[in-house]
Amino acid sequence: MTFRAKQSVRRFILGTAALACACAGTLSAAAAPANLAYDKPAPTINPKLTALSKAMQPKVYKVSNRVYVAVGYGDANSTMVIGDDGLIIIDTTESLTSGRAVEAEFRKISKLPVKGIIYTHHHMDHLGGAAAFVQPQDAMSGKVTVISQADTMKLLASSETAKANPLFTRDIMTARFAYMFGAYLPKGPEGVVNNGTGPAMVAGPVGLVPPNKLVDDTLDVTIAGVRLHIVRTPGETDDAISVWMPDLKMLATGDLLMGETFPNLYTLRGAEIRNPITWYRSIDRVRAFPAEYLVLSHGRPALGRDKVASVLTNHRDAIQYVHDQAVRLMNKGYGPDELAAAISQLPPHLRDDPYLAQFYGSVSSSVRQLYASYFGWFEGDPTTLNLLPPKDRAQRNLALMGGEAHVVAEAQKALAARDYRWVADMLTDVIRVNPSNMNARKLKAQALRQLGYAEVNANARNWYLTSAQELEGAPLQIQNDWFRGVASPQARVAQFNAMPGRAIIGLFAPRLQAERTLDVHKTLAFVLSDSGDQAGIEIRRGIAEVYTQAPPSPDFTVSTTKAALARLAAGDTTLAHLIESNAATVQGDRQGAETFMSYFDPPLKDWSDLHFTTR
Repeated sequence: MTFRAKQSVRRFILGTAALACACAGTLSAAAAPANLAYDKPAPTINPKLTALSKAMQPKVYKVSNRVYVAVGYGDANSTMVIGDDGLIIIDTTESLTSGRAVEAEFRKISKLPVKGIIYTHHHMDHLGGAAAFVQPQDAMSGKVTVISQADTMKLLASSETAKANPLFTRDIMTARFAYMFGAYLPKGPEGVVNNGTGPAMVAGPVGLVPPNKLVDDTLDVTIAGVRLHIVRTPGETDDAISVWMPDLKMLATGDLLMGETFPNLYTLRGAEIRNPITWYRSIDRVRAFPAEYLVLSHGRPALGRDKVASVLTNHRDAIQYVHDQAVRLMNKGYGPDELAAAISQLPPHLRDDPYLAQFYGSVSSSVRQLYASYFGWFEGDPTTLNLLPPKDRAQRNLALMGGEAHVVAEAQKALAARDYRWVADMLTDVIRVNPSNMNARKLKAQALRQLGYAEVNANARNWYLTSAQELEGAPLQIQNDWFRGVASPQARVAQFNAMPGRAIIGLFAPRLQAERTLDVHKTLAFVLSDSGDQAGIEIRRGIAEVYTQAPPSPDFTVSTTKAALARLAAGDTTLAHLIESNAATVQGDRQGAETFMSYFDPPLKDWSDLHFTTR
């Protein structure tokens, strides 16, 4: 990793730690043994979700005499391997709060010092608690070995390796994330039950310790006398790794298997398809190991050679089944809706596997996204090449259906008949034409609530119930402390400040208000004194071209720091305020520079302003 990349990672760590400390109502380590999931039966919860919650009761499972896994102390698990003279920790949960709770339980079993940390991939629920187990200076000195895949820190700290920059869509993605994880819902029988893969994310300061040993494709290393064969196994993420310990006959797969659930080949918050062929081939790679113990980073471990083989084989077979059967039906002309109707369940022998319930991933969502990954949006009917605008179509449909009042009356009948999907469907046009029709909105909300109560998929349940709340006109207020920290303005500043200056400047381009700049042709340069970066933006008739070096002949030059630029990009300040506070200077016309920056949309201040059901 370059010096600049290391500096970016350190800034990211410090920033996320600072913002997480500001979270209110964090869970203390002493309180961790209480179940973080809602585990009481209720008529408003699918019994399978309740059973899953009960399985998430915090507990340290003894896998073998030298391997223990802590389940339920945070969203992800943490595994302890006892070596000859030290411990190896595989994944560390999401925060110091949850990490300390796990560390306290592990210390009841072994007092040996931690000699190694392994991050299975870059998602924060796997690495945010590392400093509960080791001191960062011990990793920097090499006293403790901290291992990750070569791209893990780059993926965590910035978006330079992403195919599509996720920060371009941060506003809408954060809003969708809130719906998916139930950030606006209370925990309980009419709200969040669990996360599908784990009980809940535990708020608290982040204690990430940067790695000092990187894996490209494979790594053989011995720590505390334990031989480790580490292999890259991309699936949910491209940087995923699995750990095989031949002397212990133990395999740790991270999120290659996502727990007691079908994997999320597609996630409702939005993403490209996680390549199913790559995923099941990665599982095939670890199936070659004669494992007798299988430890996952979500869910309970699998013990016994036959059980481990069955879990691995069924998981890869489920992924291949969904992919291959979707492709087979695509070749018969099926579109995404038809695929979802035809392939909503796995075959019985896979459906009944307790590690393949659709708690987190969804078969029907996966086949829809598979269609999009192969063909894009167009299904072949040229009618859709130039459709009427949605509201216009809705108005005409309503006229054919007898008007709003008639449709609402029919919806009431369908609701009484418990035909909830049809109720939600028929009222969509009414609400699109007349969002103030509260009768229609409340009827649709009732239907969505019933669909949510019956759902086994935690993400779908949360989305149904949040949309019902939106339809009823209730304010969408964050109920989740962890999400409150992630969605805070400080989090956005910390994330942007971890990026190179030229990458921060690149975030402005897709925010340009093209309609205001069709006759504008100006260039602004940024000179960043702390990082040494020089870059700029040229607005050219509705397009913002980003220069990763000093642009030629700029009309304005803004001299500032990268930290101030991060605040500007995050909407935490304005150019005028930076100038007035002596945090920036302008060479050229100051008013012209301020007008130039006003052409870019600021980020959203409140993600609850983005509604999905009342548009």
